[in-house]
Amino acid sequence: MTTHLESALRYLVRSERSASRPAEVYLEPTNRCNLSCASCPRTRMDRPVGEMGLELFHHIATGLAGGTELVNLYTYGEPLLHPAIDRMVATLAGLGIASSITTNGTRLDRRTSELLVAAGLSHMIVSLDTDDPVRYRDLRRGGQFELVIENLHYLAEVVRTRHAPTVVHLSAVLTDQLKSHFGSFVAFARTLPIDGVRFERFIDVSRDPSLASGSLVATCASAHTHFYLWRKLYVYWDGHATTCPYHLWTFDEGLSDGDLREESVETLWNGPVLRARRARALAGEPLAPLCEGCGFPPYPRAAIAVKALVHEKTFISCLMPTLSGALAHLDLRRS
Repeated sequence: MTTHLESALRYLVRSERSASRPAEVYLEPTNRCNLSCASCPRTRMDRPVGEMGLELFHHIATGLAGGTELVNLYTYGEPLLHPAIDRMVATLAGLGIASSITTNGTRLDRRTSELLVAAGLSHMIVSLDTDDPVRYRDLRRGGQFELVIENLHYLAEVVRTRHAPTVVHLSAVLTDQLKSHFGSFVAFARTLPIDGVRFERFIDVSRDPSLASGSLVATCASAHTHFYLWRKLYVYWDGHATTCPYHLWTFDEGLSDGDLREESVETLWNGPVLRARRARALAGEPLAPLCEGCGFPPYPRAAIAVKALVHEKTFISCLMPTLSGALAHLDLRRS
């Protein structure tokens, strides 16, 4: 039984324990970034800025072996700014753990592509958001549209010449600007050497009404949103862990699940803090005061069951009976 399936079953039978390790982990190499993107909540983040040391990374990674199926080397920040990102990928590959990186693409030059593909990267997601260079400058302040496209071609060439299994996706946030030229963006994406496009819902973690219009569908908290407590763990560059995917601020608001500088993943994952959170989630209680009025979208039980059987990062982004779910993954693979 896969960890994804076991964690889903434990959630569905209302157990306070999950599998021995999280099925999927978001591990933050750094929260530094070289861009200031309009749709990125990082601009409102007040956590300290830094990068994960290799000693801490190895401690966490070895603790994931034997259970965790996918590590996303990304939370907030640009992961390619970390000087040892390729060594992180190689370590995970050596442990039998798939790896994924989400990047703005500005640092994805030919040498970086070669290093990452050679290290065994499973999945690369390049964020673009538009096919218009002028709109791009507005959305991704500090970036160069033409450079990102050039780097995408470098990556595709490296994957092809090495006959590597690395899957390459484009990612776009469904903002009002993208919706206004959705057709041209899809047509442009079809000209690129990629495997597909992931459309990400705009989620306003700041609860700022001036930003809410970017959401394709209304978002609201639900009991099933808490499935994350059984399946995913987010680890920031300093070792602090949380199961809240959109927690940007300090941990004074009660959302810290532990510190992996001081304990192992296995101990934390089914330890007293997370078991208590799962118990509150099963009882329909908020996990912390900050959770009241959360803008994270609902997670139907049917979606949970299917996501346990489908490898999310390669094939599907989200599964909801809404238009956003239907558009979550646009397959552009060529026969």
